[in-house]
Amino acid sequence: MTTAICSYENIRQITSCTLCNRTFKDPRILPCGHTFCIDCIRNTMIDTTVMACPNCLAKHTIVNVDLLSQNVALMQLLHIRKIDIVQNKQCAICNVQPSITSCAHCSRQACVSCLEIHRQEVISDITRETMEIERMSDDLKSALNQTSNDFRDQCDETFQQANKRVRN
Repeated sequence: MTTAICSYENIRQITSCTLCNRTFKDPRILPCGHTFCIDCIRNTMIDTTVMACPNCLAKHTIVNVDLLSQNVALMQLLHIRKIDIVQNKQCAICNVQPSITSCAHCSRQACVSCLEIHRQEVISDITRETMEIERMSDDLKSALNQTSNDFRDQCDETFQQANKRVRN
């Protein structure tokens, strides 16, 4: 099974109207299932109620463009794109690609390409820190055991000295 990586270019294509080649603005679904900006549909239908879909050439009679269903899934994708791409701007790692996601560990904004490299670095850092914590834990256990043994020895010695004094 192959895994598809969703690049900025893929997202840009999905969220762009094929009529105006811009980011969808109020995307509406034609009866054939294709989606276009409401204004692009209006401009295509000047002085007529019949529209041939630019993608599949199916002819549709549309009395009122405003009654066409809004593409809700696409609106959600546009909202995500607006948040993840427009607001987050460029990848914090390469400063070239637009940021389309963030690291779950540190929230660093990154493009898909850099995120995988960053993820491996984070895993390596966490592994190294975990090993250091385990080593320190072992050292602490040894020190606590030694302190416990020393304390026990001191208690035994104090107890023996106290017994000697009581007997004398």
